Amino acid sequence: MTSVSPAVVVIGSAFERRGGGERIGGAAELAIALATASGERRTSVVTRVGDDAAGAAIRAALAEAGLDLDTVQVDPDLPTGRLAAKAFTPPSEQRLDQPAAFDHLQWDGELASLAAESEWVLFDATSRRHAQSRSTIDRFLHDARGATRIFDLSMRPPEGPQRVDRLGRAALRVGLEEADAAIVDLAIAADLDLSASGDAASRLESLRRLFRWRFVLGIEPGEPMRLALPGGDGRPGVTVPTAPAEAMKTKARALLAILKGEDPASVVAGAASGA
Repeated sequence: MTSVSPAVVVIGSAFERRGGGERIGGAAELAIALATASGERRTSVVTRVGDDAAGAAIRAALAEAGLDLDTVQVDPDLPTGRLAAKAFTPPSEQRLDQPAAFDHLQWDGELASLAAESEWVLFDATSRRHAQSRSTIDRFLHDARGATRIFDLSMRPPEGPQRVDRLGRAALRVGLEEADAAIVDLAIAADLDLSASGDAASRLESLRRLFRWRFVLGIEPGEPMRLALPGGDGRPGVTVPTAPAEAMKTKARALLAILKGEDPASVVAGAASGA
């Protein structure tokens, strides 16, 4: 591990996407986007991949983005997760294989040191589907007492209306309650019966008050996708449209702006205009 402690730790899932677009998904994808967008801001990633070609590709992509691989575990038995269409299902419905390597994320002394040094910790919904990875991540969150813990409930495979049941309602609820802030897919919030009435900004503010979060960044699926960004200094939140292909990069820019105390809407708008 490097002697300079990372400001942001992303812990959770890593999987391979099959068919078009970006090949890497999960927390690993967000870590790459944050590391690429951050410039001087330090990012670390904690995940687990298989000892296979997909795992090697994910490790190479993380290294190319400047991320340290010391906390990227390699599972000798389980394969790297794979998101792909299954036989006898609609082409638009993809499934994430299980068990996958990230489901068995293991605790070790390196993670204990990293947790103690963290300023911000992002953990994702997909990695909470299995008890082993969930227990490791919850222990990391417990040890990261001085960090702001952000739950990303927008990171999940597009598995149709049963997505919440597949991930586990109780596990997701605990994640929401453990977090100090959140990134929320409003469709999932509705599935969890958490989404109030009104526009996106109103629903997000209701969630923020319910869980006493410092901030909440919202995702509205669609074409184009919309990011519901929190306001500051008493200003209302705003929604910003973005192409689905650019959604992860836009989310990373908005999140980094929030962490730096900047106005996320201005940062996102400036990036879109090339400023």
